[in-house]
Amino acid sequence: MTKNYKKSFAMMFAALGILTANAQNVVAPAFNSPTYEHMKLNGTLPKNIHLVTNTNTAKSKSVIQVTPSVLDSTVNSGNGTCDCLVAIDASFTDVPFTNGVAPYYSNDDGYTNAIHLPFSFNYYGQPVDSIYINNNGNISFSSPYSTFTADSFPSANYNMIAAFWADVDTRDTSSTSTYDSLTGTWLTTGTTGPNGRVYYKMTATSLIIRWDNVGYFPRKGDKTNTFQLIISDGTDPLIPGGNNVAFCYGDMQWTTGSASSGINGFGGIPSTTGINKGNGVDYFQLTRNDHDGTDYDGPYGVADGVSFLDNSSYYFTTNTGGSNNIPPLALTNLCDTIFMADDDSITANFIFIGPENQQTVSAQLMPSPVATELSNTSGIMASVNVLITAGPGKTKFNEVKVVATDNGGATSTKRILVVSHTSTGINDIKSTSVSVSPNPTNGTLNIRLPKSGQLRILNSIGEVIISENYTGTSFVNVDMSTQANGIYFVQFTNGKEVSTTKFVKN
Repeated sequence: MTKNYKKSFAMMFAALGILTANAQNVVAPAFNSPTYEHMKLNGTLPKNIHLVTNTNTAKSKSVIQVTPSVLDSTVNSGNGTCDCLVAIDASFTDVPFTNGVAPYYSNDDGYTNAIHLPFSFNYYGQPVDSIYINNNGNISFSSPYSTFTADSFPSANYNMIAAFWADVDTRDTSSTSTYDSLTGTWLTTGTTGPNGRVYYKMTATSLIIRWDNVGYFPRKGDKTNTFQLIISDGTDPLIPGGNNVAFCYGDMQWTTGSASSGINGFGGIPSTTGINKGNGVDYFQLTRNDHDGTDYDGPYGVADGVSFLDNSSYYFTTNTGGSNNIPPLALTNLCDTIFMADDDSITANFIFIGPENQQTVSAQLMPSPVATELSNTSGIMASVNVLITAGPGKTKFNEVKVVATDNGGATSTKRILVVSHTSTGINDIKSTSVSVSPNPTNGTLNIRLPKSGQLRILNSIGEVIISENYTGTSFVNVDMSTQANGIYFVQFTNGKEVSTTKFVKN
C-alpha cells in the first residue's frame, strides 16, 4: 500500500468518524454543505442545532388575543379575513439569508442578520426595533434560529413568533438526490428548479414576510406551502382591530421534513404555529400539524391536519396591557363579507378557543334573519354550526354574529356580513359564481369555475369533504359517487368574495 493511498484511506475514515461521533462533541459544519446535510439526515448534528422537542402540552396561561376584524355598515369593510395575504409585487425583495446566494438566497436552515425596524413593535410591553428572519417559518428577537425541528409552546429554548415553524428548504428540487460519502457531493437526476422563495417588504409601520410555495427538507418540492407573517406598530390598516400581528395562509400541503422523522412531508415531529417568549408565561399555541386534512381539536390536543390552515387568517396583539383573562380566540376563516345570490346557502362553522389553562368556552348565535343554528358545542373548543341562507325579501345587508364567553366572563365576537345579490344590484357577483351540473347527481359533478381560487365542497353540517386550489381552470369534475346521499354545498372564493351553490347527491 503506497504512502499516498494510506493517507487518503486514513482521511476517509477520519471523516466518517466525525460524522458518527456524539453530536454534543461535534462542531456544526457549514450550512448547505454536504457534510451538514449528511449529519442532518442521520441525526448527528450538535444539539444546539437540533434540540429535543418539548413534550409539554399544558395550555397557555395568558397572553395573545386573536381578534377578528369588526365589520363596518358598508360592503367595503376594510381588511377582512380574505384580504390578509398581500400580493407579491416589485416592492418585495428576497430575504437576504446569510447562507444563501443572491438573487434568491435559496437555502436550508438559514437566517438573516439583525434587521432594523423603522417602527416600534410592542412585544409583551417591551418595544422592539430589530428582528431576525429565519428560513424555517419564524422570526426571533434575542438571536437567530436555524432549528428545523419545531418545539411545542411553551418552550424555554426559544423567543419567536412562528407563522409555521417547520423544516423549510428552498433550494433546487430533486426528488432523486442521493449523498455520495466518498466524493462528498449530492448526485441528482432530472430537472431542477427553485423550490419556493421567501420575500419581505418593509414600510414605515409594518413588516411583511411571505414564504411563497416553499418546499421541505431535503430539497423537496412535490408539496409546497404558502404563508405570511405581518408585524406592525398596531396602527397599520393591514392588521385590523388595533392588532399588531397577523398570520395569513394560502395552500398548505406539508408539515414535516425528513430530518424531523417525516416521510414525504408528513408524520414525525409536528410543525408549530404560535408565539413564545421563552419565559413560560408569555406564549400562545394555535396549532401543531403532522398530517394532511382539515381536522382540528384545539391548540393543545393531538396534532391537527395542515389544511385546517388553508386560506385562513388570524389577527393577534402582543400589546396585552396586563390583562389576566384574555377573551376567547376566534378561529373562523370565512371572509368577513359574503356575497350570495337568491336561494344560495352556506354552512359556517364558528370556532373559538380559550388561551388560559383549563379554560372552557361557550358560544351563541345572535338573532339574524339569514342565519339558523344547526349545532352548538361548548368546552375547551366551542363550535357553532350555522346555516346562512340568502333570498328575496332580505334586507340589503344582514349581519351574522356569534358571541363567545369563557368561564372567566370575558367575551369576543365574530361577525360576517351577508350581502344579497338581488337587493344590492351588484352585477359583478358573477365574477365568483359557480355552476354545477347535473343537479341532482349520483356520480360525477361538473363544476364551472369563473377564475382561479379555492373550491370547497361541504356536507349539510358544514364539514369540508373536498378542498382544492385551482389556477386558470374553467371546469372541474368531482366524483361524488362514494359520498352519502343528501344536500351538499359548493363554495368558491377568489380571496375577496365567496359564492356558494347548493346541490343534491342521490
